[in-house]
Amino acid sequence: MGLAVHSVLQTVDLASLADLDALARAAAAEYGISDQEEEIVGLVRTAASSPPVQAAISGGRFWREVPLGISHEGTLLEGYVDLLYEHPDGTLGVVDYKTDHISASQLDQRMAGYRLQGGAYAFAVQEALRRRVSSVEFVFAALARTVQLADVEEVVAEIQQTLLVA
Repeated sequence: MGLAVHSVLQTVDLASLADLDALARAAAAEYGISDQEEEIVGLVRTAASSPPVQAAISGGRFWREVPLGISHEGTLLEGYVDLLYEHPDGTLGVVDYKTDHISASQLDQRMAGYRLQGGAYAFAVQEALRRRVSSVEFVFAALARTVQLADVEEVVAEIQQTLLVA
């Protein structure tokens, strides 16, 4: 499910959601989950209407599925940022889509696990682009909730320290 939702989010026009049904149908077929096409559509709609995605759209400067690869102190960090966008003040925002089917009561526990992932993305973006990342937001599409890391600079420092001792 997650791969299908991500594939649609990386190609659909986020502002209009034009051709969403066709894109969801193609993704569902590609990933062998044709019976879940409606759920894909719903998760994409929820993610696209989330505050960080709407901020990216309104700001006009955003990039999807941004490949990252940096080497720091001999350690390689690589991955893909689901959505990277520019805030009005010129700093960057990182958005990570989550399709986990969890309850609201499980959200804090799940976020504890994603905290370092968000920090690693922010660190890698800052190293690669030499621009400050001021926000990291996780869009939990199944819950229609967005959780922002409250301590981006702190977790980036943790990542950097971890890489120094690795």
